[in-house]
Amino acid sequence: TTENKSTNVEQVEPECQEPAVDYSNLNRSELVSAFTELLSEDITSIKNRVLQIKTQFNTLQKEVEKSAFEEFLNNGGNKDEFQNKPDAIAIEFGKVNSIYREKRQKHQEQIEQTKQHNYEQKLAILERLRTIIDKDEEESIKKTYDEFNTIQENWKSIGEVPRDKNNDLWQSYHFLIEQLFNKLKINRELRTLDQKRNLEQKIQLSEKAEELVLKNSITKSYKELQ
Repeated sequence: TTENKSTNVEQVEPECQEPAVDYSNLNRSELVSAFTELLSEDITSIKNRVLQIKTQFNTLQKEVEKSAFEEFLNNGGNKDEFQNKPDAIAIEFGKVNSIYREKRQKHQEQIEQTKQHNYEQKLAILERLRTIIDKDEEESIKKTYDEFNTIQENWKSIGEVPRDKNNDLWQSYHFLIEQLFNKLKINRELRTLDQKRNLEQKIQLSEKAEELVLKNSITKSYKELQ
């Protein structure tokens, strides 16, 4: 289970509590101004208001286009020849919307870059786990456990990774943890068996040393004791 440093980024943007604003009484020009003002705020905190502005603008724009079409027909135009040309306000709204989309795109790219960095950090942790598992030298179980706990905390502190990498990362992480636990368990069992064997041998040596006291030859007993 787990996530290091200042790279915590959620895969889905957190919901921002936006202020309630009523744009229903604004005309198209006022909506353009309101949209422009929103671009000075944090891009992650204006999504709902931008949607309201777009919806209201599109409603008014359809009315403008409908009026232009009816005027064209009233002036004797052929409906099949009608060409809908955006006016200055519609053009300006499109420019503001393009700036908004660019800001959103840049923000999303930053999120993806952070996710990729997080992914690389987690790959480094997996490599560290493999190094611990593959160690030949004898190391105290406590030291290994302490190192593992540090690794686990680092893993937990790292933020989101690219969605398509997440599943493989988790599978590799849990597989390596299981291998590490198996190694620690085996080492602990082997150490216990070795300690038991050493104890049995020492008891046998102690018993033989006690038997030497009963022998008559001190020289012979001394040699056997050595």
